Amino acid sequence: MHRAALIMPLAAAAALVGCDLTAKTPVDSDDPLVIDTNAQWPEGSDTTLTEDELAPVEGVEASLNPQIPSLIYVSWNQLEGSTVWVEFSFDADEWHSTPVEVVAAGEQEHLLLGAPFAWTVNYRIANDLDGDGADILYSETYTTSTGALPIGLPEPNVLINDPTGQDPTDRYLYSSINEDDGGWTGGTYWQFIMDRKGRVVWALDTPDKHWTIYVRVAEDGEHLLFDEATYWVDYVGADSKVHKMKIDGTIVESFDTPYLHHAFTEFPDGTIVWGAAVDVSETLEKLNPDGTQETIWDCTEFHADNGINDYCQSNALFWDEATDTFLYSFYTTSLVAHIDHETGDTLAWWGDISDWEFDPTDSAFDWQHGATFTDEGNLLLSTHTSTKTTECATREYSVDAKTETLVEQWSYGIGEGLYCSTAGEAHRLSNGNTLHNLGSGARTREITPDGDLVWDVSWRDGQTSGRLQGRSVFIEDLYAFAP
Repeated sequence: MHRAALIMPLAAAAALVGCDLTAKTPVDSDDPLVIDTNAQWPEGSDTTLTEDELAPVEGVEASLNPQIPSLIYVSWNQLEGSTVWVEFSFDADEWHSTPVEVVAAGEQEHLLLGAPFAWTVNYRIANDLDGDGADILYSETYTTSTGALPIGLPEPNVLINDPTGQDPTDRYLYSSINEDDGGWTGGTYWQFIMDRKGRVVWALDTPDKHWTIYVRVAEDGEHLLFDEATYWVDYVGADSKVHKMKIDGTIVESFDTPYLHHAFTEFPDGTIVWGAAVDVSETLEKLNPDGTQETIWDCTEFHADNGINDYCQSNALFWDEATDTFLYSFYTTSLVAHIDHETGDTLAWWGDISDWEFDPTDSAFDWQHGATFTDEGNLLLSTHTSTKTTECATREYSVDAKTETLVEQWSYGIGEGLYCSTAGEAHRLSNGNTLHNLGSGARTREITPDGDLVWDVSWRDGQTSGRLQGRSVFIEDLYAFAP
């Protein structure tokens, strides 16, 4: 008997969307998988391979999540109680596993996460009948496919991918992007999760042309948190909301965040804080776990107290848990306010209209976005490199309160000619690298402290430019968000 692995051509895999996925072809579970999109069974092969002893399962089937067809549900009838999991593979010699579960005999279902859209997936059910890991039985190995990439979802193009310079726990990027180009503009906004190779493994569009541009992982680590902002649809935003969601698209909880137009954050107790814009003013609002809402800070009052003659509209919000303070960034004044949460006092503000200075003087930020504090207390943000250009870079400053000076410690991107007319952000990662999202520059990059570019992803197709990307964050384990 010739032993081989059946791998379905990708074109045929994509064509399976909407078809019956219950009929599967078993392959040998002992053979390593070699992903070859042109592979076929050798002539004369026996395609009903069996093992001497298989896991006690029957009726194995696979189906797709109708809303997110990269999610595969594997179901079967377990004939006797066991410790079970499903192993699956979509890359050569690389197997993944669902969480281990102790079950009684009966119907079972496991969710396969992380497979790219329009991709061949091999899977097998593992049984540890004694629960001691000594003797593991496998089912036959089956082949199925994920659904096609959603129509309209922009595809990423990975320009640089150097795993040796990356944190291996930063496996997936969770972000959002506008289907249409044109910079800061309406359209269909997509949430998406992609792997380091640029393959989209999850995607969901926001209905009714509402905006999703500030996604994040919930503080409980078990949900995805995203905005559904209506401000840029009706220029009122009274119906804006924040949603807490599982990875299968189930909305677990929704929060009314009236007049939210851009940024929000969350506390560990579930408190939601956001910038609420009404006419030419903006306040920092807080929704407490008991449902009460209160105002933390008023931009109009801050302007009046400090002789600032301009309107208020923010573009970023960051809560520093260690100091219980906010960084609240405003594009209308190119100003970052440092605000005490408990008192609502403005501790400092930085930018062109501030009394603070920059060292060196030509390191001043302008049209900044995504301001954050590093663990060392440095200010990190995405910015135009000067008031005369939309070239985008990231700058890091130490905060010298005695001399009221922002001292530049590090920068990247100056002189490279990458532009972002709107949006953008910068995050310091756990390994010391910096994630720089260029917003409407449709580019995301990871840079080491020494200035080496270890990841570079573009959403430009050579003709389209100015497609707006929202906030982005790395994820290690997709199963943390499973229902």
